[in-house]
Amino acid sequence: MAGLKLLTPRVRARVPSPEAGWHLVRYAVMSDGTIARLESSFDIVTSLKEHQRRALGGENLGPWPTPPTDTRFRIVTTDNATGPVFRQRELFPEFDRMSDGAWIIADARWWPGSGPNGRLIGSTGQILGDILLGDGIEHLQCDGGGNVWVGYFDEGIYASVKDGIALGAFGLNRFDASGASTLPPACRNWDTWPLPQISDCSAMNVVNDAVWLCTYTDFPISRLGFNGEARVWTNDKCGADLLAVDGDLVVLLGGYGDERRHGALLRLEKDTARRIGEFVIDIPVEDLRELSLASSRGDTLHFVHNDTWLRLTVADVATALQ
Repeated sequence: MAGLKLLTPRVRARVPSPEAGWHLVRYAVMSDGTIARLESSFDIVTSLKEHQRRALGGENLGPWPTPPTDTRFRIVTTDNATGPVFRQRELFPEFDRMSDGAWIIADARWWPGSGPNGRLIGSTGQILGDILLGDGIEHLQCDGGGNVWVGYFDEGIYASVKDGIALGAFGLNRFDASGASTLPPACRNWDTWPLPQISDCSAMNVVNDAVWLCTYTDFPISRLGFNGEARVWTNDKCGADLLAVDGDLVVLLGGYGDERRHGALLRLEKDTARRIGEFVIDIPVEDLRELSLASSRGDTLHFVHNDTWLRLTVADVATALQ
């Protein structure tokens, strides 16, 4: 990475630490560019990390730890307003706000016979419905039409095929509030699947009329319109976790080994994403996955580091590199 330009994200705001008695679980970026955080009355993050540390050390600990039965979740929005409070059920939660103001929360892991792993939550914490989203959820984002887009990692993709549960078999799915798959008509089976085969949905970004992807194994950049129109561009940057898009410019960030903080600015041409420039993100961590938030929506990359919300847009990167 020597010689690459160091880019510093802009400070958007301070984000207060959780109040006494509450523990940060994760952040998520909403479709309007704001962020929200999920908090728990039990420190499930520390509990899971300790369980993993001991298991990797050779202890036979059995299943993942279960929080106490009275454990509660709550969602806090950017302006520090408390949203719904509800019973915790998910160990590995992903969440977002629906277009009608309700919330969707899902457990990234699901085992056959365990019941639906997605819940719709109303503004006062009432459960509006349960839906099955499948195992191996890597990304979850809502669109403006009331749908939930889910990108899956490999266990959700290949285990689904093996077990005869096809929710994650394509690596990508879209659900309405009833739990029905609403993938565009051209994407409902392998004969009409318009994108390269996905073994892991590494990066996903839902915008106002399409979902953008960068996927394993060859990491093409793909755009699937809500109407089923698909475009694919070859790309030589491997392993990106984040993708932001602005017109014909795309920023990919993340990668393998020493490229974990390495980004690239690309221009979408006929069928190729041509690399314009490269950079290193100026956040003092070895791996962006260590951050409380590293995500992308629309044209913006979002981070939370040391209780500070940081943003970097595609235009910021283009100005710095062009």
